[in-house]
Amino acid sequence: MAKSPEKGNFVSEWFGYRTYPHVGGAHEAIRIQRGGQCPFLTAATREVRDCVKAAPSAGVCTINNASNGERQDWLACPYRALDSDLIEGVVHRLFGVTAEHSMSIAPAPALANATTRTRFAQRLEDGESTFVYLQNKLGGEISISATDRSPELAFDTTIVELKPASRGAAGIGRFGVLEVQTMDFHGSYRHAVSNLKDSLRLHRAEFADVLQQNQHWLAERIEGPNIANVFKRTIYQLILKFD
Repeated sequence: MAKSPEKGNFVSEWFGYRTYPHVGGAHEAIRIQRGGQCPFLTAATREVRDCVKAAPSAGVCTINNASNGERQDWLACPYRALDSDLIEGVVHRLFGVTAEHSMSIAPAPALANATTRTRFAQRLEDGESTFVYLQNKLGGEISISATDRSPELAFDTTIVELKPASRGAAGIGRFGVLEVQTMDFHGSYRHAVSNLKDSLRLHRAEFADVLQQNQHWLAERIEGPNIANVFKRTIYQLILKFD
């Protein structure tokens, strides 16, 4: 018997496109999913990047769960947080940039491109708020060396404000840190991912319609969230990194 769509834990985004409660993306989604691409790393680097997750969880971005009393998505992949809207929201909050004020944000490695450097230099000269960020797949994490009282600490994403400097160079202004904690779920994503891959392979153009009619495929053997494990890891990071 098919599992009720009102119960269970569902893969709600696969390779960046909705799969629950509605399947979205049409032809573009199918192209990305068949190619195994990460749309968030691809957008950040402006070059095609494959999903870096292991095969049993490949493409799983978020899991939809009702443990808080209503259905909501939980991050299952840290690279999902590279969504441009999320990064922009973080910059607005951390640096006090108002929504009306224009700003530019890019991963730090993007400045290796001469065209990008020129564009950023012009925007700095024009007084626009300009930021770069570093992350483990985008320039590497920023870390603090170990001491006799604490271990080495690495920050998930470090956002740096750029300031105009002499002779057209850029200086470093303020910086902020974004820590991302994904949610663990008991069970395994392996079976739901296998269902998705098999459905995409067998149904091709009808993939979205078939998946919409068989939403239980998205929940097979995915159990509830591992709150205790995530809390344990989160609280120690808060104490060590931000105290």
